[in-house]
Amino acid sequence: MKSLILSIVISTSILGFHSPAVGQTSEFDFQHQVKMDMGVYKKDELKNSMDYTFLFPKTGNYFGVEMEMQEAGMKVKSIFDYDGMTMTTLMDHPSMKMGSQYDLSKLMETATSAESNGGEMKKTGKTKSILGYTCHEYVMTTEDGGYAEVWITNDLDFENVYQAFAAMNKKQKQLNMDMPNGFFMELTSWPDGKIGKDKITMTVKEVNLNQPTSISTNGYSIMKLN
Repeated sequence: MKSLILSIVISTSILGFHSPAVGQTSEFDFQHQVKMDMGVYKKDELKNSMDYTFLFPKTGNYFGVEMEMQEAGMKVKSIFDYDGMTMTTLMDHPSMKMGSQYDLSKLMETATSAESNGGEMKKTGKTKSILGYTCHEYVMTTEDGGYAEVWITNDLDFENVYQAFAAMNKKQKQLNMDMPNGFFMELTSWPDGKIGKDKITMTVKEVNLNQPTSISTNGYSIMKLN
């Protein structure tokens, strides 16, 4: 779901801005990094791949995502702030530094409206180790025929972020599915069912639990999208 949210934000950011600039400067500090790659397959052929870095704070009700768009020569950084209920995207281009800010509740409503109205997630009982973390397999099915296999670990403590994410979903009643606790380390999704030729993969490649960094909005021209 987070990949879908990020794609929506990037797309709307590039399309244009709709209101005056946000003048306040904010800085977000992070302690942990999780590096992940995403692959999009069409008819079993890899068509697109992206590298993401998820950033998590030591304390705080927010998290960040960094992505490098090599073809566009641009770096993209996004901050999901649950206290301020904002999603801020910052784009670094050799010729400019610009950004956009979106109401997170409205963004969630848009993103989840594209999801199935319901589904089911079951624990299979299978386990395996990914990067030294014990992971449990879950199988997810949706009413529109989608199928996914997800490997989740309870050995990584990023609950401050995921609890807020789950609580907001529950409050808005947008996604009719019970999500398990833990952090997902590997996901393979077949939108048309497992017999389909199209799939999306997301795999954690590296976990750094002591890698302090920060993201500042200083120097960016940030516009509100709604």
